[in-house]
Amino acid sequence: MDGWKLHIDILLDVLSVADLKTMSQMVKTCRALHREGGKALLRSTDVELHTRLQTMSFLLFMHADASGRFPSLRALRLQPRGALFGPTDWDGTLLVGFFLELAGRCSGLKSLLIEGGYTHTDEWLSEELARAVSKLRSLTDLTLSLVHDVFWNPLRTAMLSHLLRADLTIPAPVPMPPTQVAIDLTHILEGSRYTLESITLMGSSRHKIVTRGGLVYPRLKTLDLHGAWIPTTADYITSFPALKSLMVSDYRISRLSDEVYASVRGENKRYQRARGSWPYMHCFLGNTQHLYLLGLSCHVHQVYLNNITEDVSAAMLRAVLDDVRPVDLELTSYANSNFLNSQWMEALCAPRRPRMTVLKIKIMLLSLTEEDSLEHAMVAIRAAVASLSLLGLCLYIERAGFTAETKGPGMYANIMDLDAIAQGFKDASPSLRSVLVELDCRSDRPYSMAWRGLAMTAADYWVPTEDPDRVPLAHEHDPPQPLASISPAMPNPLSRLFMALGPLSADLSRNYKPRPPVASHRYCSCDMSR
Repeated sequence: MDGWKLHIDILLDVLSVADLKTMSQMVKTCRALHREGGKALLRSTDVELHTRLQTMSFLLFMHADASGRFPSLRALRLQPRGALFGPTDWDGTLLVGFFLELAGRCSGLKSLLIEGGYTHTDEWLSEELARAVSKLRSLTDLTLSLVHDVFWNPLRTAMLSHLLRADLTIPAPVPMPPTQVAIDLTHILEGSRYTLESITLMGSSRHKIVTRGGLVYPRLKTLDLHGAWIPTTADYITSFPALKSLMVSDYRISRLSDEVYASVRGENKRYQRARGSWPYMHCFLGNTQHLYLLGLSCHVHQVYLNNITEDVSAAMLRAVLDDVRPVDLELTSYANSNFLNSQWMEALCAPRRPRMTVLKIKIMLLSLTEEDSLEHAMVAIRAAVASLSLLGLCLYIERAGFTAETKGPGMYANIMDLDAIAQGFKDASPSLRSVLVELDCRSDRPYSMAWRGLAMTAADYWVPTEDPDRVPLAHEHDPPQPLASISPAMPNPLSRLFMALGPLSADLSRNYKPRPPVASHRYCSCDMSR
């Protein structure tokens, strides 16, 4: 093939679809491809460094064509494996120099993740590394995991980048303080307050997340908080006026007394009556107690209530559902006794506007007592479904407290006829378009998680949105491949419920690796659109 030459752009197109190992081999075949291919590789690949050797090799690679490669780097993840290091002074100095050179060469680095092992125990060197990172101007996504205060403190105000997303995991203070240390959410990254759209914050058991106000984040739409949390609705409405999604994980809040619940909820309610609330929220995820304390007066489209036990009374459930009037509701229950409580079920099924159209119930069985009451709980749930005008129903049952040896043949779950159960739900509620019933699906399977991201938006096709700027998440994904056939005469928007067991969309497939189903996995899905 003498005389045949391919244009560099064609070679780069071929390179773009090759796997990483093939890419590495191809760029070594000629000088031009080595130069241009190296830049293309950095623009299209997340660079992950786990060891000292990888770090040194990467720095040598970058300096082999510094003028071309430094501006081409897009995503860098510094994640030490195992008990790697405490870097030496030499390692830390090299990283400081690397980030300073990135900043000086007009870097295009967009995403940066640093885990604690890549920060230095020496306070001076750790602070120098933080200041070098703060000089970057191109970052939009920053993740800091278990880095010391001396590292991330300088980033609060000194960062030149205007972040869109931040994910911070803060380790416990050393030495351990006698009382909790406050983390002020409104001042944690105040230099990016005009651009931040999403904050994820995880504190330790010795931290409490507070909002002392004074600063406004006008574009922030998503808050994901893990740790001791102070539910002061006034501060959140004032500091985050554009908030659309709130996720909270703080199990200690369930230990509060009835008097504290009433006092905090009453104060939050009085503020919203006097000053107003958000016009609309898309999503809330947390315990029922969290939502009760917030006392929201705005409609929340999708509500996920975790860890429902007997502590969640009928009065509390009715109060939160009356507050937010969800269209899409998911309950994770650890107490079948709630479903057998007529007042509790009346609170769930009370008529509200807008009406609930999608209901998802996860029943977590932790003991034989809960398993023995499962059959009666199913009857109660079917009666509740009959009183609701649902379009979609998902029922997920997991024997979380059992091993393969304790799932004996005499258990009701082993003889459940899932087809009959699904058909029974349909017969009880003619409005149902789609039903999905699952038993013992492993929680780490991608399709057990995918339906949360896809099916939860099905009601967007049926309920007018109250937020004109909101684009339903369902529109962001390619049409899924349903399990059951859908009548072309009546397209069924809730076919997304069947995505739970079908191929993943392109977006989800990048995040989750398929695993084979476990032997105990059983399911039944009914499509009623025809």
